[in-house]
Amino acid sequence: MARRFLIAIAALAVALHVAQARAQHATDNPVASADDAFGLTLGLESVGMYNPSGVRGFSPEAAGNVRIDGLYFDQQGGLSNRVIESSIIRVGLTEIGYAFPAPTGIVDYELRHPGDGTPSATIIANYGPYDARGISVDGTLPLAGKELLLPIGLSAEVSTQGPFESYPGYTSTVTSAGATPQWSPNEKVTVRGLFDWQGTRDATTFPLFFTAGDFLPPPMSRGYLGQNWAKGRSSTENLGGLVAAQLSRNWSLNAGVFHSMADNPVSFADLYTDIQPN
Repeated sequence: MARRFLIAIAALAVALHVAQARAQHATDNPVASADDAFGLTLGLESVGMYNPSGVRGFSPEAAGNVRIDGLYFDQQGGLSNRVIESSIIRVGLTEIGYAFPAPTGIVDYELRHPGDGTPSATIIANYGPYDARGISVDGTLPLAGKELLLPIGLSAEVSTQGPFESYPGYTSTVTSAGATPQWSPNEKVTVRGLFDWQGTRDATTFPLFFTAGDFLPPPMSRGYLGQNWAKGRSSTENLGGLVAAQLSRNWSLNAGVFHSMADNPVSFADLYTDIQPN
């Protein structure tokens, strides 16, 4: 699958020689786009009180309260930024109109916008914090004018995002590839596909310390304290299809079918127990 995406990215680069590329993320503005203060993630920027993994002390993702373009999605593996344009947190009255509302809130993912039919690409390179670094390429290929468009992306990075926050020395190598093709045969019907894959390797294990009693552990240096051999490997895959149709003046259809998978063949738990005070 990754090889197919590499071929598509190469085709995108060729297409950009004959059309001017337009940066997509440069105009992302979550402050201007947000319609409430609950939480909005747009591209690389976030604003609001909540995020997809934290609403009032709970995680909508862990609770299974996930939507894609308003449709219920039983997420097993996380979605990458290669296929997601933004995410919106719905809580309380803002959940009206969604099937199966939940007290933990709902996170609604919006698929990447296909654009207006002009070939486009965005290349983003990042560095930090600590040893984090990466590069991503996202763009859109018009396959048949505005009728058939192919948003596609590929990224490779060394991530320092741990289970709680970034710490020095704790890294993982993450590769992702995704595409969200859109077919619009007319103004009343839109069909979209979802193809998303992420692979993680050499993921260092974050240690957990448990004291022998109700006291704080002794001071520890802020550095790498893990085991060099405890490196995990995992992958996620999300596939799907969505259709939106205006059947008549009073009736419309929105439907989707999804497949989500998370595979964790190698994982470790680095536990330090019975920690004594100084």
